[in-house]
Amino acid sequence: MLTRVGLDAVSWLGEPGWARFSVILVNVWYGAPFFLIMYLAALKSVPEQLYEAAAIDGANWWQKIWYITLPMMRNIIAITVLFSLIVTFANFDIVRILTNGGPIDQTHVFATWAFQLGIEGGDLPLGACVSLFMFPILGVAAYSSCATSTGAGPKREGEPAARAPRGADLVLCVAGGVRVIFLTPPLYMFITSLKTSAEISSAKLPWWVFDPTLDNYAALLTSESYLTFFRNSAVVSLAVVAITMAISIPAAFSLSRMRFWGSGALATGVFLTYLIPETLLFIPLFKIFAFVQDWTGIELMNHWWL
Repeated sequence: MLTRVGLDAVSWLGEPGWARFSVILVNVWYGAPFFLIMYLAALKSVPEQLYEAAAIDGANWWQKIWYITLPMMRNIIAITVLFSLIVTFANFDIVRILTNGGPIDQTHVFATWAFQLGIEGGDLPLGACVSLFMFPILGVAAYSSCATSTGAGPKREGEPAARAPRGADLVLCVAGGVRVIFLTPPLYMFITSLKTSAEISSAKLPWWVFDPTLDNYAALLTSESYLTFFRNSAVVSLAVVAITMAISIPAAFSLSRMRFWGSGALATGVFLTYLIPETLLFIPLFKIFAFVQDWTGIELMNHWWL
């Protein structure tokens, strides 16, 4: 298409820079509707009386945005940023399908690198180490996000402690059991990372380490690929969050606060489109590509890059 308008052809997946840009672009395209829906809901919950009071006090448009809209959206923004960071940083399928880490392993992220080492390469302990390196980073991001979005106020002196409702002990026990279940896979990965390949292949107990070693972590930190793949993961995650927010917040604001013909139908259409199962889109997308190909004469079918 670029050559049709007189521009040079771009090797979207053949050059490291363009391949990384393609991964970011697909992530933004995939996540922008979710951000838009969340921000639209947050904007709808801001009372109109706050804007009216600010207008009476002489606040201009930017002051209303800075002192009313953004503070009221703070919790939603923090949650969506955290969710996007976690999903994008641990993303596997987009990079795997789009570039498979190429060209020359320049677009690998931690998730695809762990799969390559642990599953395809057969080195399960080293693959487990790579997977575990995502947990501290995501944990810091989760703590920072939760610290800015939640938090109870200081307890007043002399205020009696709230009594636990009836049945609270049972709920806490069930919640503790659920936590143990969810922590089982990370615990297994941690135990695996302390083993050697020989111990993994033996018939010993999988939940116990007989000869613990830190050689896998040492090999990971001294690997030349570690910094490259860490940079890829960080660049893709931060770029996706920043670009998606830059697109979704103005779009949600325009749908929520600006009155124009079809704004309600457009917001509803975005919401309903995001709810459609991906498997139902195969046939219509195929028909759309076939129609564009017949109409423009541009070969869009049966290309490996599509």
